[in-house]
Formats: sequence, C-alpha cells, structure tokens
Amino acid sequence: MSCIDKTISENGEFELDDDDEIGMLPQQKVRGMRMPYMPRGQSFTEDHLISHEPIAQFNLWFQLACQVDGIQEPNAMSLATATKEGKPSCRMVLLKGFSQDGFIFYTNYTSRKGKELEENPFAALNFHWEPIKKCVNPYQKINKLLE
Repeated sequence: MSCIDKTISENGEFELDDDDEIGMLPQQKVRGMRMPYMPRGQSFTEDHLISHEPIAQFNLWFQLACQVDGIQEPNAMSLATATKEGKPSCRMVLLKGFSQDGFIFYTNYTSRKGKELEENPFAALNFHWEPIKKCVNPYQKINKLLE
C-alpha cells in the first residue's frame, strides 16, 4: 500500500488533482494506517523473550535483523537527545558496537547532537526492524569513549 496514489509526470513532478492539498492526506486515511503485529487480543509480554538479560536479548534480535534481506541497515537507529532546557531532537545514526557496557555510536562533538549530549548526557535509542516485527528502545546516560 502506498501512502499517496499519484502519478509522476515525465519531468518528475507529481500530478495532483484539483481537489488535492499538497502533502496532506485525509485524516481518515492516516488513522487507518495500522498493521497488526499480533493477533487481536494478544500483546507482547516478557514471556515472549528468549533472554531476560537485555543485552543478550538485543544480540539475538540484532543477529536476526542482520540476516533479513529486507533490512538494509540493521545497525541504523534513531538517537533522541535534548537540550538542558529539555527541548528534544531526534536523528538517525549508526550503531558501531554494543556490550554489557552499552551501545556505541560516533558523533562529532561540535555537532548539534554532540552539544546536546554535552549539556544533557541522557539519550534514548530506537531500533525499528519492521520486517521481523521487533523494536528495541534503550535509554541511558551517554559517556564519551576514551580515544
């Protein structure tokens, strides 16, 4: 299912009908965009986990995500940070490693995210592997690695 059913003209532009608003979908259509992940009436519980140790469980799902053709970058994750005033921002980064000590990613310390982490060292990550219906959302205090 595509979000917008429009044709693209030969010059690469969208062809819109007269009653279309650019970039907007009817609210009813947006509300209806939902895929069931589990049968109705069921929910994901700790009983569904293979391991109750968080890094071991992450490792199992990460290895699975690495084997799925439909997941091109299983190490892609969103990183949410906030300024010292609490203004949030989120962007995609790449996982470079993980262990019992946490998750490793690289950043430029002078970038916006680097400055936000300097002001407020708490962050959340989100891995979303839709083809395997898994999502992992670790949050932790961020520490600079020794160079």
